[in-house]
Amino acid sequence: MRVPVVVLAGGQSSRFGGQYKALAKLCGKPLAAHVVDNLAPLASRLVVVVHSEGQAAALSSALTGREYEVAVDVLREVSPLVGLYTAASTVGTGPFAVAPVDTPFVTARAYERMLSWLGDRAAVIPQWPNGYTEPLLAVYRAEPLRESIPHLLEEGRVRVSDLLSALDAVKVPVSEVFSDPSLETFNVNTEKDLLLAEELCARRRGRGP
Repeated sequence: MRVPVVVLAGGQSSRFGGQYKALAKLCGKPLAAHVVDNLAPLASRLVVVVHSEGQAAALSSALTGREYEVAVDVLREVSPLVGLYTAASTVGTGPFAVAPVDTPFVTARAYERMLSWLGDRAAVIPQWPNGYTEPLLAVYRAEPLRESIPHLLEEGRVRVSDLLSALDAVKVPVSEVFSDPSLETFNVNTEKDLLLAEELCARRRGRGP
């Protein structure tokens, strides 16, 4: 089943030394390109959500030769909810997959599994044994997000956990979603994380220890 795939690339990269994290090189190509390439087999259309025109322009060279659309956040608040609202508004109707731009090891297969659990629910969210969830590595229906997020923002509820409490979402154990949960959910939040990701990437390519 092919669905719209949305890559969230509008973050402020505040823990990444001030540079736009989506452009950081990992194993010779930008983080954004890793996520786009990994999820392209699933995508009926591929949308990259950014927060500004400057981010959109910066991504153009990083994603050269790839088919994708850019959507600039339609709300000015800085919150993951804004990126999800832009995603839902761009997709329009039906289910879509979402991933952050800093998860270079995510796979299309994980989303195929999530889609199989969606049914008539509003979302499928991976959940760790300790209860922590992965709401930005998930599958959503566009319509409930467009309805819920503006109300949450008006109330000052800007966390993704606030959104999940408002949705009819099914939470699925990470072990049933990901073949290698720790790797596929790995986030490059800092420059130190990028060094570790480089080691992981090298090992996967057979060049590391």
